[in-house]
Amino acid sequence: MKPNKKHCFFILATLLLISCEKEVDLDFDRAPKLCLNCILYTDSLVTARLTLSRGIETNYNFENVTDATILLFKNNELLGELNPDNKGNYSLDVRPISNNEYQIKVLHSNFPELSASTKIPERPIVTYTYESLQGYKHRINVFFDIHDQKGIANYYWLAPFDTNAPFIDNFNRSLDTDAKYGYVYDYYMRISDEGYDGEILTLNTVGIKDRNRYFWATDSHYDSYLKTTLKVQLNKEDALPFQEPLQIYSNIENGYGIFGSCAVTTIKQ
Repeated sequence: MKPNKKHCFFILATLLLISCEKEVDLDFDRAPKLCLNCILYTDSLVTARLTLSRGIETNYNFENVTDATILLFKNNELLGELNPDNKGNYSLDVRPISNNEYQIKVLHSNFPELSASTKIPERPIVTYTYESLQGYKHRINVFFDIHDQKGIANYYWLAPFDTNAPFIDNFNRSLDTDAKYGYVYDYYMRISDEGYDGEILTLNTVGIKDRNRYFWATDSHYDSYLKTTLKVQLNKEDALPFQEPLQIYSNIENGYGIFGSCAVTTIKQ
């Protein structure tokens, strides 16, 4: 019987593994670092979470850090100190404002100082038109227009729907023969204005009347964090044996985590 390509591949892979066998000592015993997660939203008060990192061989929950001092600055001027609870959560009664730069510092007697910064984007300017579909009472044909701000690198995220717009990032696109265009986007759709700076980005889809659509504009840090996190999740779901490991993006100096920002526009179609 003639071997097929699949059998040949596994035979070749086995031979390569045998011929390339090598003992490697992996050092998993590393000292923990502080891990800060804080996303600033223009329509919410400031919240943050602080934990200790853990090794990849451990399976216990992250250890909360409750005795740190977290300071928030706006354009290099101190806004205040975040208030801790006993679960690693910190908060400040302040609503961030678009087009301002925010800095965060974490002080702890047992760890180096953590720091990071973000500039909060403008809320996306989104307009839309729709037309009723003949024979359907609640379904409509919708055209969303994202009015991109010229001269600024913008990143948009939204829940996926059937569309064939050319400016959508295809990193999480997968084939689906049942979908309208033959593919779907997993979890979210990401849009970068690279190559479309200052243009109107039009998305067309068939939707349900009176449904809310949310458009997120993120800073570059939160955008990179979301994209790498989603890639890691998709790799786990694929469970491929030779998948290249990915590092989740972090902009925290002397530690781990993310300090980013986001502005949201809600459209009721």
